[in-house]
Amino acid sequence: MSRRLLDPMPEAITRSQRNASDPASSVWVTANAGSGKTYVLTARVLRLLLSGARPEEIVCLTYTKAAAAEMRGRVAERLAQWALMDEATLAADLEALDGRRPTAAAMVRARTLFAHALETPGGLKIQTIHAFCESVLHRFPREAGVPFDFTVLEDFQRDAMLQSAREKVLAAGVRGQANAMQVETLFGLLSDFSIEQAIIEALGKQRTLRRVLAQIDAAKANLRRMVPAASREDVLTAIVEGYGPTAADHDTLFRMVPPEPSGDDFIDRLARIDPERPDPELLFEAYLTQTMTARKTLIKKAMAALIPETAQRLVDEAARLEGLSADLVRAELIERSEAMLDIVAAISEDYERQKRARSLLDFDDLIEKLAALLNDHDRGLWVRYKLDSRLSHILVDEGQDTNPQQWEVIEALIAEF
Repeated sequence: MSRRLLDPMPEAITRSQRNASDPASSVWVTANAGSGKTYVLTARVLRLLLSGARPEEIVCLTYTKAAAAEMRGRVAERLAQWALMDEATLAADLEALDGRRPTAAAMVRARTLFAHALETPGGLKIQTIHAFCESVLHRFPREAGVPFDFTVLEDFQRDAMLQSAREKVLAAGVRGQANAMQVETLFGLLSDFSIEQAIIEALGKQRTLRRVLAQIDAAKANLRRMVPAASREDVLTAIVEGYGPTAADHDTLFRMVPPEPSGDDFIDRLARIDPERPDPELLFEAYLTQTMTARKTLIKKAMAALIPETAQRLVDEAARLEGLSADLVRAELIERSEAMLDIVAAISEDYERQKRARSLLDFDDLIEKLAALLNDHDRGLWVRYKLDSRLSHILVDEGQDTNPQQWEVIEALIAEF
């Protein structure tokens, strides 16, 4: 079912849109999807141009390339229409835009804006935040500490380079070279699929990851404070050495209920355990449920009544193993998390090395480098002065989707306003 706009638009909506697009006010618009936010943003650009703002003084930062293309198309189409409209139609269109009858001067300016925008070097700056950052960094590569001839990685190139780095680091670990212990830990505790997904997810959050990897020891210490745990080896040792039931207890139970080698009852599982050197996994299978809680019933009540001391040791062992299973979960969480941190750090280091060797920056680099430059006390002041002389109006599309570093860039740009 297609959606049709109301015609005429209710006065309350029209009034709100005009207020939001008024270039004399600094505004923040919140609205549902499809409710006309892009229309308001486009109208604001048009009214800025009509009010006398030069195209080069306006920068409109969008969240996606598609949004930037959509806005550029809408603005260009409207300006082109103004250049060719008859007087009555143009007057009506301009009046609909701001609610006031246009002056003769406004009519003349509207007709010349299309040509003026075409003549502006680089045209209207309606672009993604990343494209804007790239253009500024190309103007000030030395101040930003980036290669003067850098190029920007597309997402598919970035993914390919990260995959190459991931395979290189894991292969080295498997061969017993760098990070061998960490790789062994991961493959010992996780499936191949889980390892791959965890690494991909971590590398997909580069902005957060970079802050963590910049202080990796602090990250590990914070993790241990959040999840206090003994070492995995200590927990496994406690599980094995603290086993309560004796070999005599096992024999007593087996005489009363002979185990079946392929059975699945408690007695059958108990028969697979060596009470002198018990395997932790077999202990959990026998005494605990799939959710790692103590089994409510180990042996029948009538049987327990005949061997009360042995039955109690079984119950106590199930409770002990339940507590130790939780300890083991915490210990393994710490161990695999620290191993994953080291592996991801090695992958990121290799990825950064590849970028440096080829003078490449990714999208996160663009924002990070420009934010750092603009907030630099010495170099940033000069760059902001040069930019401020050319920027008077900044419009931000989809502001709620931008990350903190993007807002660092925007706030630095408007600091002098």
